Amino acid sequence: MRKQEHKEYCDCPIEASMNFIGGKWKASLLYVLLSERKRFGELQRQFPKITQRTLTRKLRELEADGLIACEVFAEVG
Repeated sequence: MRKQEHKEYCDCPIEASMNFIGGKWKASLLYVLLSERKRFGELQRQFPKITQRTLTRKLRELEADGLIACEVFAEVG
């Protein structure tokens, strides 16, 4: 869910950036993912307080915004 845009700051790059990465988890997830690729389970272990549903939703939002790319792997048996 996007935050409400403020008319007086509509051309502000910081406002635009915060619309993409604002919130409790997105900035932390981006920071971790910038250093190396991680599987979903690795992210869950690294962020034990985030629920699976929230992690999935935040990763999908980051992917939809073009900030990360997700790759689907075959399941490990």
